[in-house]
Amino acid sequence: VGEGSNQTQKNAHEAEVEGLEKKLAKLEAERLRIKSENKDKEEQMKKRSYKKETDVETWVQKYDQEMSQLNEEMTSLTEQFAAEKARMRRLENHFEAFRLIEGSEKALEVMQGANELEVAAKAKRLGDAALLIQCCLRGHKGREQFTKTKKKGGKKGKGGKKKK
Repeated sequence: VGEGSNQTQKNAHEAEVEGLEKKLAKLEAERLRIKSENKDKEEQMKKRSYKKETDVETWVQKYDQEMSQLNEEMTSLTEQFAAEKARMRRLENHFEAFRLIEGSEKALEVMQGANELEVAAKAKRLGDAALLIQCCLRGHKGREQFTKTKKKGGKKGKGGKKKK
């Protein structure tokens, strides 16, 4: 009785081990399949991550290149602006000299005009003075003539008229 029971227990144990080994093989196959799937997913994720990293690096490099070009362009434009500004200052100074010359010419014209007016005023004053002197002299001569003719008795026929 002891041997038969041992044998059945042994058979039951072997059947149980065999069932567990099959279950283990099935689980191992499932684990390998899941591992393979996960490895594929991991590879895809690594590829996507690498692609994104390279895209970011590419964009950063492109940005750096564009900024470098823009910086060079800005430096060039700044230099051009400085050169044009210096040229503008030189031209302003040059034309300021012309403006000063033009201003001095206008001042000379004004002074000449004032001198001409002064000369004209002096000439008018001299003319007026000469006219006054002539009038006074004619008046004096006329009175002298009148007093002479009055003393002589006067000529008849020419009595009231004066010669001019």
